[in-house]
Amino acid sequence: MMVINANQDSATDRRQKIIESATRLFYELGYDNASTRELAKAAGMSNAGIYYHFKDKEDILFSILDGSVNRLIHSLQTAIKAEDDPRVNLTRISRSLLQVVLDNKMEIGLLNKESQRLNPEQLKAINSKKYTALKMIEKEVKRLADKNMLKPLNLTTVAFSLIAMTNWTYFWYNPSGSLSVDQLSAEILEIFFHGILRKPKDAAF
Repeated sequence: MMVINANQDSATDRRQKIIESATRLFYELGYDNASTRELAKAAGMSNAGIYYHFKDKEDILFSILDGSVNRLIHSLQTAIKAEDDPRVNLTRISRSLLQVVLDNKMEIGLLNKESQRLNPEQLKAINSKKYTALKMIEKEVKRLADKNMLKPLNLTTVAFSLIAMTNWTYFWYNPSGSLSVDQLSAEILEIFFHGILRKPKDAAF
């Protein structure tokens, strides 16, 4: 029989509440402008309660960003299947990354804007995971090159291009606008695989 530790569950819930409140405050106000007092009020606890679960504000930011990169890596692991064609994997990668970004807009925004607020050890840990994600994508791009399907392009440039096209949608994409998520995904893939120019016979110039 499984024994549930109510105190442990409650502590986990409180920690998650702090992370969710901090994510919103850091995103809306900026990390430097969000005080611990404001965070405690948003989370419904005292300053002492905040510091019971986290060493300092920096530690809270690290937890947010670490969770963010972990979700990105998990999405890549789910999207990549060794037996599938690299084009199929890259298609799934694009759609999966896009969904993670749109589902975690504030976390991705903080990952892009506030990483430098971390201490050197924390920043190294985050950058190491980001590098892992890059190499996972780059490996699929190399598989295209190995099949002689890729133009003579730098593999890292190609991998970063896909990351940039999906990652920065947090900043500009409006789900309520005229472009649906499926349309956005399709257009990103069209640009990634084929570029933006028509073939010469179809172009008006």
